[in-house]
Amino acid sequence: AGTPHRIPVYFGCETEFTHQNVLAISEPVLDQLDYVLAPHSHTHMRLVMPPDEYGTDQKHAAYLVRSVLALAAHPLAKRIAAVAHPFSPGTRYARYNAILSHITDAQLRECCLAAKEVGLFAELNISVILPFLDEDGVFHGESERFFRMAKECGVKFTWGSDSHQVYDLRLGAVCRFLETCGIAQHDFATQEEILTRNKPQ
Repeated sequence: AGTPHRIPVYFGCETEFTHQNVLAISEPVLDQLDYVLAPHSHTHMRLVMPPDEYGTDQKHAAYLVRSVLALAAHPLAKRIAAVAHPFSPGTRYARYNAILSHITDAQLRECCLAAKEVGLFAELNISVILPFLDEDGVFHGESERFFRMAKECGVKFTWGSDSHQVYDLRLGAVCRFLETCGIAQHDFATQEEILTRNKPQ
């Protein structure tokens, strides 16, 4: 009865950005997609971070800073919607805080301002939040500094679950995390803002 609900479907992808500053997508492919996310932090992949960079947490931290600045400086950066899970060093959850503790607030600000300059959004990825919630839903993670800084610098956010499986998203705790960082609904990019990113300049 009545008009059926229509759910719009948009086609996008999460590409890669290598340690050689190569964005692993071509412009002809970009032209076929509605939006694209680009990570700088898949450091568990040799394509992204060469083994000799693994040496220390300090080296890992320095790589994360260099890579996000290089991504923001890439010629196609203005067609990328968001940096996927920024400053999330691969799958090394046990080392996240140790690695990120070597990135200064000044470096985070430089990265956020570089992203803001070219209009890159920052993906607030739930997979970065959940591993650092205690039993009471309180967050204990260094990445909070990045999200606070991004908000302060005027970077807009997108939302992603990065869910490779069905699990409890603990949205109540996530909302408390957003409140702690001072991130409100108006800080998230709109659908129109996301879709207009991937237009030939």
